Amino acid sequence: MNTYKINPHIESLINYYIPPVTKLEVMANLFYIFSDKTRLKIMFSLTISELCVGDISITTAINRTTVSHQLTILKKEGLVNSKNDGKLKVYYISNPILIDILKLGSKWLDN
Repeated sequence: MNTYKINPHIESLINYYIPPVTKLEVMANLFYIFSDKTRLKIMFSLTISELCVGDISITTAINRTTVSHQLTILKKEGLVNSKNDGKLKVYYISNPILIDILKLGSKWLDN
C-alpha cells in the first residue's frame, strides 16, 4: 500500500501546468510533424524567406516532388501557408511562434 502523499500545492501546480488532453493531442501531432528531417529542412528554409517549390528544392537538395509532397502535409497541418506571387506559388511559415520553436530546438541541441 502506498502511503506517500504529494504536497497539495505541488499537485495543484502540476495539474495547472499540464495542458488539457485535447491540447496534448495537438502538441503530440506537432512533434510528430517535426519528427521528419525532410520537413524540418523545409521549415528551416522557410524561416529565412518565403520560397517557391523550386527554390526550396535547390537550397535543400530535395527533389521537387518530395518538396511538394511535404509542403502539402505541412499546409494541411497548418504549419505553412501559400500565396500566389505572379506565376509562382510561394510558401511561408504560418505562425512566427513556429520559427521560435525551430530555433529553440536547434539551440537546445547546441548545449
